[in-house]
Amino acid sequence: MEPDFGRLIIRSADGERVVTLRQPQYTIGRNPARDLHLDSPVVSNMHGRIEAGPQGAQLIDLGSTNGTFIGERRLPPNQPYPLVPGEEVRIGPFLLIYVPPGVTYPPEEVALPVAEAPEPLPIVVERPSAAEALFDEAAAGEEGAGGESAAAVETPEAPGAPPAPPEAPVFVAQEFPERMPVRYTAPPDGLDSRYLRYLPAIFQENEFLGRYLRIFETIWEPLEWRQNHINLYFDPRTCPPSFLPWLAGWLDLAINPYWPESRIRRLIAEAADLYRWRGTAYGLKRLIEVVTGLTPTITEHPAQPFVFHVSLVIPPGSDVDAILIDDLVRTHKPAHAGYILDIRHG
Repeated sequence: MEPDFGRLIIRSADGERVVTLRQPQYTIGRNPARDLHLDSPVVSNMHGRIEAGPQGAQLIDLGSTNGTFIGERRLPPNQPYPLVPGEEVRIGPFLLIYVPPGVTYPPEEVALPVAEAPEPLPIVVERPSAAEALFDEAAAGEEGAGGESAAAVETPEAPGAPPAPPEAPVFVAQEFPERMPVRYTAPPDGLDSRYLRYLPAIFQENEFLGRYLRIFETIWEPLEWRQNHINLYFDPRTCPPSFLPWLAGWLDLAINPYWPESRIRRLIAEAADLYRWRGTAYGLKRLIEVVTGLTPTITEHPAQPFVFHVSLVIPPGSDVDAILIDDLVRTHKPAHAGYILDIRHG
């Protein structure tokens, strides 16, 4: 018997589909190779992962670009989130709803019985004992002898009267001593060095030592920052513009130097995944989508095998033209396949 870890309802503008969770792990992404294929440009290639089991299911966002949301709250990346039955998880234009095994969704309304109001409890007034009464009389006599007025003496409550409500407790805030400020502060002129804060306090008052250490800070700080963040230089999203042709040469990408910088960064960032799907209709569609930001329609008719029909609508004001689309299709299509372009201006 196949395992049943529940169901996942996926809703979008195209309708609703239900996926029965029968394996312990499902990948989510725009790539057709993912277990749960969500075809939308705002869904990342490897968007997230669902881990299911007899105890329930949990969702992990794998650092997606546009994020995964529960209501208005974005899930932190790479942290498991337990899926609550009936709760809507939003990924781009899709809504995901987890339903545990054996549970119907939406749940049927059940009329709950109206609970009767409980009977009021009788009020019991405790009467003081004889010893307590004698002690109260003696205390009242001492107060009267000391000049106190009789009005200050409390009168006993009448039998059967409800007890007086207890006084509200008084909370006294505990006082803490103020924290002493940090002794070292850099002067506004910027001649002092931040390295002084790592020295004993006796050296922090030396003006000459602060200006002397400032020389080493000026030399070493840029080098330390570059060494600590060297990974930013190998990421096409954060590297300097002069590094982009160098990174493109690593991947054997033909980059037009007149392209906008954002277009070159997108292409290099997606190059590894585009090479996996090169020669397919999905790979060609994704390539045009990455470079131009426009989503084309690519079809293959049985009457014309090995021919790609590429349709694209270019909105007004776009810097994309037919020459760019023709170059992309001709360079990245299979060598034995032909193509037909249908480009219109919206």
